[in-house]
Amino acid sequence: MVGGWQGLLVLALAALAACSAPNPLSETQPGERGRVVRVIDGDALVLDTGQSVRLIGIEAPAGPYKEREGAPYFAESRRMLEDMALGREVQLFYAGLTRDRYDRTLAHVVTTDALGPDL
Repeated sequence: MVGGWQGLLVLALAALAACSAPNPLSETQPGERGRVVRVIDGDALVLDTGQSVRLIGIEAPAGPYKEREGAPYFAESRRMLEDMALGREVQLFYAGLTRDRYDRTLAHVVTTDALGPDL
């Protein structure tokens, strides 16, 4: 029988294990790899293969279009994605629908090179 501080330790370890977050990509299918050569806006980029990718799980402010102004923080969200991904090798992960109505690839994107931490 476990008692005293040993019981508390077992209980604490069990609680800690139960609280660990599951890997959000564990239910996805790995896809293509490529280098990010252009960032379109805060949630879309282009790979060196010419593939246009729309990031899923994120909704960034829209940019200017025709006579419409860009949404507030459009430039900042684009700059943040450039800082995280531009020039880096990435791998795509698919969770379901793989194309949108603009024929962009819909995917989670994970950096895979040694230029910094995985994002």
